[in-house]
Amino acid sequence: MNTILSTTNYDDLSFLKGNRPINKAHLNNLIKSMKNRQLFTTGIVNEKDEICDGQHRFAACKSLEKPFYYTVEPGYGLVEVIALNTSSRKWTSENYLNCYLERDGDYPDYVKFKQFMDKYRMGYKSCIGLLNDTSSINTRSFNNGTFTIKSYKKAVKMADMIMQTAPYYVRCRTWNYVLAMVTLFNNKDFQFERFLKRLDSGGSRKMMTCSTIKETIIMIEEIYNFRSKEKVRLY
Repeated sequence: MNTILSTTNYDDLSFLKGNRPINKAHLNNLIKSMKNRQLFTTGIVNEKDEICDGQHRFAACKSLEKPFYYTVEPGYGLVEVIALNTSSRKWTSENYLNCYLERDGDYPDYVKFKQFMDKYRMGYKSCIGLLNDTSSINTRSFNNGTFTIKSYKKAVKMADMIMQTAPYYVRCRTWNYVLAMVTLFNNKDFQFERFLKRLDSGGSRKMMTCSTIKETIIMIEEIYNFRSKEKVRLY
């Protein structure tokens, strides 16, 4: 069993780079709770005096000038931090992205992902689908740091075409529409220029928000064949 240590020399410890930023609401609630009674819980610190677990408790103790209790686990780093936090307060996609962005260029595909997302102002599912050229979203690889971009050039091309439909459909950035379009861009029977012309000639009135990718493709198929003698099956 590891020895439990305590300190009020707060400058001796630091936050691990890549961990989630402090959540102010969570910190304030913790401070309020600890003012009444400080329950005995311990944080985890590695051999570099970096806090791997308990950074909110540490910040609360520092604010209240109370001792911070912890154990030392040599070798603990980012992988262990993610595992610890995933089993407690759930990490969001933004947490994972920021985590890998802070690792000094160790994850270049995440840097490109952030640039792509900022440029097109799309959500995580939409960007993952475009950058992986698929409608089957694998958030596990994104979360565990193994996400790779299949073709940045093709993703930009597809995103640019999707944005050309914005004047006809204000919700063109929604994940089910984006992933439906990714599916269609890989369908040899789908011609984007024809779809754009149908939207411009009145087909846009049929645009609506669908709850699934399948329903979205069926809707697009109806618009694609709008006022056309040659019907093309896209789904």
